[in-house]
Amino acid sequence: MSQTEPIERHSEIGGEVRTFLIADVRGYTLFTQEHGDEAAARLAAAFAAIAREAVAARHGEVIELRGDEALAVFLSPRQAIRSAVDLQRRFAAEASADPDLPLNVGIGIEAGEAMPVQGGYRGGALNLAARLCSLAGPGEVFTTETVIGLARKTEGISFLDRGEVQLKGLSKPVRVIQVAAEGALPNDAAALQPILVTHTTNLPDEPTPFIGRGQHVEAIAQLLGEPQVRMVTLTGPGGTGKTRLALQVGGRLLDRFRDGIFFVSLASLSDPGLVLPTVAETLGVREEAGRPLLRTLTDSLGDKQTLLVLDNFEHLLDASTVVASLLDACRHLHVLVTSRIPLHLAREHEYAVPPLSMPDPQNLPEIEALRQYEAVALFIDRARAVKTGFTVTNENAPAVAEICARLDGLPLAIELAAARIKVFPPQALLARLSSRLKMLTTSAGDRPGRQQALRGAIEWSYLLLGPEEQRVFARLSVFTGGCTLEALEAICGDDVGLDVIDG
Repeated sequence: MSQTEPIERHSEIGGEVRTFLIADVRGYTLFTQEHGDEAAARLAAAFAAIAREAVAARHGEVIELRGDEALAVFLSPRQAIRSAVDLQRRFAAEASADPDLPLNVGIGIEAGEAMPVQGGYRGGALNLAARLCSLAGPGEVFTTETVIGLARKTEGISFLDRGEVQLKGLSKPVRVIQVAAEGALPNDAAALQPILVTHTTNLPDEPTPFIGRGQHVEAIAQLLGEPQVRMVTLTGPGGTGKTRLALQVGGRLLDRFRDGIFFVSLASLSDPGLVLPTVAETLGVREEAGRPLLRTLTDSLGDKQTLLVLDNFEHLLDASTVVASLLDACRHLHVLVTSRIPLHLAREHEYAVPPLSMPDPQNLPEIEALRQYEAVALFIDRARAVKTGFTVTNENAPAVAEICARLDGLPLAIELAAARIKVFPPQALLARLSSRLKMLTTSAGDRPGRQQALRGAIEWSYLLLGPEEQRVFARLSVFTGGCTLEALEAICGDDVGLDVIDG
C-alpha cells in the first residue's frame, strides 16, 4: 500500500473511531542531566521532526508535543500502525547515524471513541494508549486486539501476541499485541511484566457537590498542559473557592500525571520553614542525616511526572524559593498553588479565580434559566442540605437573585447564607443581609476557623497586611464597588507610608 493510501473511517465502536498513538523517548531526563540542556534540545528537535513528518505521511495529526513525548491522532487504525512502524524505523536510523542522539522510543496505540476538547481529546482510548506506551520498551510498539481487529490484515506488518497483562485500575486484563515490520519481531520475546498503573493521589474527598466552573477547570487543565507551563497559581480573595477549584483540576488531571497528584495543605502552618518538611512528609520522603532535605526531595522526585497542589500559600511567601528550587531541579514536576496573592516567581502563571456567574436582579430570566446561574445553583444545593425540598419559585426568585448579587457571587458567602434558609425564607434572609458579617456564620466544626464566618475570611487577609497596607485597606472601605485611581490617591495622600498603587 502506498504512502498516500486513502483515509479509512470505521464505525465498529459506536461512530467514528479515532486511533491514538503516543511515543515517548526513554531516558530523556537522565540524558538531559548527563549531557546538558543543549544536547537535550537537539534530541527533542530530532524527535519532533521525525514524529511530525512520519505522522503526517500517514494522514495523522500530532496534537501534543513535549520534549520527550508526542501524541498523535488518526482516523485509520491501519495508518496508525504503519506510522508507528515508520517512526521506530526512522528513530533507529537517526540514532545509528548520530550516536549522540539516542532515540530509544516506546510507542502505544489504542482506538476508540474520544471526546474532542479544546486543544486535544479525552477518553479511555487515550488513557490506555498512554499505559501501553509506558509498558513498551525501547524500539517496541504495543497495541490491543481492538486496533488489530479494526485494521484487519496490514501488508508488510507482523503481530506478536505478548499475552494478557493486568493493568491496575482496569477491571479486566488487556491482551497486548506487539507490532513490527515483517521479519523484525523477536523469536523469543519475554513475558510482559504488568505495569501497575494506578491513580496515585491523596486528593481529599469533597463533602459537598462541586457546582459550576467547568470552563475554568478545563482552562486551568489546558494551561498546565502547555509545554512551557509548569506552575499555575490560583489567586483571589478569601472564600472565592480556590481550594475546591484546585481539587477539581487535580481530579481532572489524574491520568496525565502517572506518578501521582499530591495535595499539600499549608493553612495550619505559621513558619515558612515548615513548607519543605510538609511537602516531603506528604510525599513520604524522610530526611537523611547529613544531607539537605531539599536534595533528598528532588532526588526522590527525579524525572517523575508529578503534580503538587500547594493549598493556602499566601501567609508563607518567604517559602516561595522552595517551590522555585523544586521546579528547577525536577523537569517533569508541575505545581498548582492556591493563594490570595501570587508568589512572584519567574515560572508562575497567575489565574485569577472569578466570582460565580450571577443573574441581574433587575432583569430576571425564567425560573429554569435562573437555576443555571452558578451562584443560584450553589445557593439551591446548599439550602437543600438544611431544608429538604427547597426550590426557587416565582415568589422567592427575586430575593434569591438579590442575595447572590449582594454577596458578589462569592461561594463562601453564598454557602453561609444558604445555611440560614432553615430559619429564614429568602425574603427574610435578604432583609437581614445589611449586617452580613454577623449574619454569615456557621457552626460547622469541619471548616477551618477562617471559613466559619465571613468576618474570619476577611480578617485572615487583613492580618496578612503590614501596618501601611492596613491603613490603605481601612481607607478603601469608604468605597462601594471599586473606585478610580484619582479617588484612591485623594483619600490616601502621602501619610499612609506606602506607594498607593502597589498598596
